[in-house]
Amino acid sequence: MKSAKLFLFAFLFGLNSLFAQNLDFFPGYVHQDTWQSLSGDSVVLNQGFDNQVIGPISIPNFTMGGASYNELFISSNGFITLGQAALNNEYSPITNGILAPVIAPFAANLAGNATSNSTVSYKLSTSLQSSLEVQWSNVHRVGHPNELFSFKVNIDFGTWWNFIGFQYGDFQNISAVQSAVQVGLRVGSGTAPNLFSSREINPIDGWFPDVAAANSSAAMFFPATNTTNPIPPSGLKYQWFQSVNANTTSTSNTFCDTTGNLVVYSNYDGGVLNINCDENIPDLKIGVCTYEPVQVNISGPYASNVTEVLYSGFNSNQNNVHCGTITPYTTTINGVSSSIAQVLTMPAIGYYPIHAFGQAYQSGIMVGASGQCDTLYPHGGGNTADEIVGHFLDTLGGTLRFHHTQYGCWLGQTLNLSDGGTCCIGEQVVTNVPGVGSSANSNPGQSGGTSSTITPSNSTRSISLFPNPAIDYVEVQMSDEGLKVVRFTNILGRLEWVTTTSDQSVTIPMQNLPSGLYFVEVQSEDGRASQFVVKR
Repeated sequence: MKSAKLFLFAFLFGLNSLFAQNLDFFPGYVHQDTWQSLSGDSVVLNQGFDNQVIGPISIPNFTMGGASYNELFISSNGFITLGQAALNNEYSPITNGILAPVIAPFAANLAGNATSNSTVSYKLSTSLQSSLEVQWSNVHRVGHPNELFSFKVNIDFGTWWNFIGFQYGDFQNISAVQSAVQVGLRVGSGTAPNLFSSREINPIDGWFPDVAAANSSAAMFFPATNTTNPIPPSGLKYQWFQSVNANTTSTSNTFCDTTGNLVVYSNYDGGVLNINCDENIPDLKIGVCTYEPVQVNISGPYASNVTEVLYSGFNSNQNNVHCGTITPYTTTINGVSSSIAQVLTMPAIGYYPIHAFGQAYQSGIMVGASGQCDTLYPHGGGNTADEIVGHFLDTLGGTLRFHHTQYGCWLGQTLNLSDGGTCCIGEQVVTNVPGVGSSANSNPGQSGGTSSTITPSNSTRSISLFPNPAIDYVEVQMSDEGLKVVRFTNILGRLEWVTTTSDQSVTIPMQNLPSGLYFVEVQSEDGRASQFVVKR
């Protein structure tokens, strides 16, 4: 690594969203499933608890409202907060807006007692795709000690997706006395609709199906009188999914360093990229990263200043035509001498950030960009902005002038150097990552099929794939014992193969699949582990 070229680029352009907070989770499905109580969980409150807050509890980095958190607090009153504890006697955290992000499956004045074996517990599974579950078991509303009910919150977060889900168990001996329960999510303070997503009673159906709340003070009445479902039916699930659009914006005409000599262009769909060198930049270096092939055309009055052009990406040969008739068959670089132009297919990133939202801890290769300008959210299988910039700083050197990133095609329009880019997130942390096999630092795109082992941080769990890249099959070796579910999906999340096994190895057939990037996930009682495999 050219350690002298490692820079911290945390410019306001990349951080604007942190100061204008928006809730970045949106309601998904509501349905009924089988209630399953937690096993192997850690009990933090039991028997006669009332108005208690437990924490902080350490968790892997989790982004909510445009900020990242690594600890949470559990309130006995049916909700959790991130980064900051709530008051012991807080019962309406969505209405009150306590500054800390709130996740409330059943926020109310709750308590436990010894005769009912009441508990509050949690279970954290740490892997590339982590899972946190918090459960309130056999609790009751204060003033109604004969009631008995359970519920839990599940948070899936990591490299691929972020979900928050609530589930409700059996409700017994419920008093007819009605009270207000807050169910939902919120960030910040105030009453703006972009700060909360909560639920309220459907006037006909009650708790299932319910309706979206119109304001932050809305509540679910419990029990809901004159409705079909006055209390949550056993197994009821509410879910929220995360979208990055609320807190990640790319700003045009952005320059990271006006004295810099490295410019980077990235997208997913490839296309035709015309770069006009209309500024006199000595020793100009150009890096390009895509998933689909791209035709790079370099011209302009100062094109002779270009000293290096490097394409590093997936350079897919799947014959996708997302860019229509202009879609190139393979990547080419035109307008400069071939002696200074190089196309690398699936090279190693060579950069390992503190987050795990891109490809550094999965395939370890350059695969293309999602167009996001952040390091706070999963990038859906693409490289993060800092992975892309870190790779080109390492391989080309220089100082980052700008990074122009987007998801969709370059359709032949001309991009001037004087226009700048859209993102100024660069290398932030470079580490030698313990637990990552040496093959993660090799170039799987150039190898003949070596093994690839990932041991997730904070975990003894590991999976090993061989060969990787693969042609006809990939063998999955798993450290977890006992029953496991092995899922195999393509880059878009489509399930290609799945099995349940107690063995510590399985063979996944790949001979009938197109070339591309695929995702192996192993789920066991101990949690999840996941990794990418490349099909040639």
